[in-house]
Amino acid sequence: MDGPWKLPDGWRWELLGSLGDWYGGGTPSKANPAFWTGGSVPWVSAKDMKADYIDDAEDKITDEAIRNSAAKRIPSGSVVCVMRSGILKHSFPVAVTRRDVTINQDLRALHPRPDVDPRFLAYYLRRTADDVLGECSKNGTTVNSIEAGRLMRRPVPLPAPGTQRRIVDRIEELFTEIGEGRRSYARACMQFDAYRRSVLQAAVMGDLTSDWRRGRSVSETGGQLVERIAQLRKEQGVSRPGRSENGSSPNEAERSPLPADWTWATWDQVGSSQNGRAFPSTDYSSEGVKLLRPGNLSASGALAWTPDNTRRLPERYAAENDDLLVRGGELIMNLTAQSLRDDFLGRVCRTGSDDRCLLNQRLARLTPSLVDPEFLLRVFQSPIFRRFVGDLNTGSLIQHMYTRQLAGFAFPIPPLDEQAEIARRVRTSLSVAPDDWIDVSTVDALRAGVLAAAFRGDLVA
Repeated sequence: MDGPWKLPDGWRWELLGSLGDWYGGGTPSKANPAFWTGGSVPWVSAKDMKADYIDDAEDKITDEAIRNSAAKRIPSGSVVCVMRSGILKHSFPVAVTRRDVTINQDLRALHPRPDVDPRFLAYYLRRTADDVLGECSKNGTTVNSIEAGRLMRRPVPLPAPGTQRRIVDRIEELFTEIGEGRRSYARACMQFDAYRRSVLQAAVMGDLTSDWRRGRSVSETGGQLVERIAQLRKEQGVSRPGRSENGSSPNEAERSPLPADWTWATWDQVGSSQNGRAFPSTDYSSEGVKLLRPGNLSASGALAWTPDNTRRLPERYAAENDDLLVRGGELIMNLTAQSLRDDFLGRVCRTGSDDRCLLNQRLARLTPSLVDPEFLLRVFQSPIFRRFVGDLNTGSLIQHMYTRQLAGFAFPIPPLDEQAEIARRVRTSLSVAPDDWIDVSTVDALRAGVLAAAFRGDLVA
């Protein structure tokens, strides 16, 4: 038979349904304890289909259940597929059994003929998972499911059994290398994160620019800068919002000695904060002004806009809310912990030159007076700010920060020219981050590329 692509000499196309014995599944009565109590035979369901090979299952049944229910014993070396489950919205789980099992009614299993390697077949089904989901899914069902008849009619490329085994061995060898690469990448990320924290700590405490300060004269110290900011804000009629609830800075312990010409200041002394507002999701539009939300703040310190996380509102919202319109070069902070990641609560990003968006709720715009915005970005990324955030007691399962708490955050203020030098040095030190080395999705692309080559006949001679 013909297939979707030309095969090497000695290969042939066969229908999936003809490659061995197919088994359905069933659920023994839960009301009969003889079917479940003391069971030793794995009873596989969709929740067990999380690995390439199945050695066990969360539930087990007895031999009595196999003799007197719809559950059937399926031989070791069978290929099991999920046929009905919500996971079929995005995945088509396939696994090979390493022992005799039973399955529930949402799965189907194929025990291949002697000339078909079950591992080869499982890898091919994973290779074509998107095609299976696109071409074999049932329509009009409340739960995602695969139509068995369509699945049985799918063509499978088959080389000789020895070639199948060599292909599987090569796939697993390459997947092992890819997996080790991914683990090495994860280790590199951890090491870089430790390096990043040390760079930022050194930057905001003055160690990063100790050589730069040597022999330089200062026209305005950090303390004089803070005094100048206070005078400027007084002339502008800007009042300080006050400290946090306890009346003092929550990070008093951070007030360690600083270099000469540096000083400690709190956020309410040198900047102001503005909260966003809730915009109606019913008015989201395919065009118009972007809506800046917590998910758009990336760990790199820049905004991230993707098709999945970008929401827009009609332009009239920008005209009606000019005070909440964010433009290039501004600092934005996330005030809500919507993730288990340590740095999500209080994460700060600086908008790009082309960014133009409305400030949504759970975010705050941070506006410094005279202080270098890029230096401030590094302060808010530094360990002293992470400790400040960690010490806040919000009394809520979903943590929140409030701008009145932020007002009392104390941090070092160097002279303006040193702020610029710190910003430059940090930018250079952190210019090659793990996110620049490899996109995590590249790992999945490498695996997909290996499988594509395998079933074209390009992986082994």
